[in-house]
Amino acid sequence: MIPQYKQLMQQYGGMIPFSKMKAGSGKGKGTSKGKGTSKRKRSVYTRNRRRYSKKQKGCKSILNPNNYLPRTILRIKGDLYQLNAHKVWKRIE
Repeated sequence: MIPQYKQLMQQYGGMIPFSKMKAGSGKGKGTSKGKGTSKRKRSVYTRNRRRYSKKQKGCKSILNPNNYLPRTILRIKGDLYQLNAHKVWKRIE
């Protein structure tokens, strides 16, 4: 029998509690309060690409001339735009 188990059997009267079994069986890897796992850093390129793509999406999809008939008037951010016969948006003042 392993000496650690003999010592535990004598200490606890012949029955070793499960909570003490792990502590008494050889040297284990101790727990340390060191650094945890570090978070993955995102690259600056990814962050900038996402920011610029969000800005451009809204305006292009609203002002797509193929979705509207000529002489349609839209108000975008307080400005009026009219679609002419050549499918080009003109600002109305």
